[in-house]
Amino acid sequence: MMVYMILPFGLMGHLLLVWRRPEFRQGFWQRYGILKPMFGQPILIHAASVGELNAIAPLVQQLRLDWPVLVTTTSVTGAARFKQLFTDMPQVEHRFLPFDIGFANRRLLKRIQPRALLLVETELWPGLIAACHQRSIPVWLINGR
Repeated sequence: MMVYMILPFGLMGHLLLVWRRPEFRQGFWQRYGILKPMFGQPILIHAASVGELNAIAPLVQQLRLDWPVLVTTTSVTGAARFKQLFTDMPQVEHRFLPFDIGFANRRLLKRIQPRALLLVETELWPGLIAACHQRSIPVWLINGR
């Protein structure tokens, strides 16, 4: 509940960041859960940035043979690395992971309808994990400590 009270300040901070650093305009609406749906029920893999993407590349190549895969990142450099690794794989898509806010997580899960969530390393998002639990979506931590 407290998150919703400070949300206007967070939004202003995000707009200021986007205004000062144009590269952060990429995926602006996705960070609030406004994203296009994906065909089928994908495996949702969250890899925050470049290092995590490099670590999961072989896993994504295997998973895509059986299911669609949606890889989310939080960084612009992660999105660029995704394009380098997976551009020739149409069954693998990228989106930016929304902020860990209830409405954004619910919208993400409603639009994507993932069959499972894989979190890479220590990218733990409590709101997203709780939203997955409410929808009975399995959550796994991979390559984590």
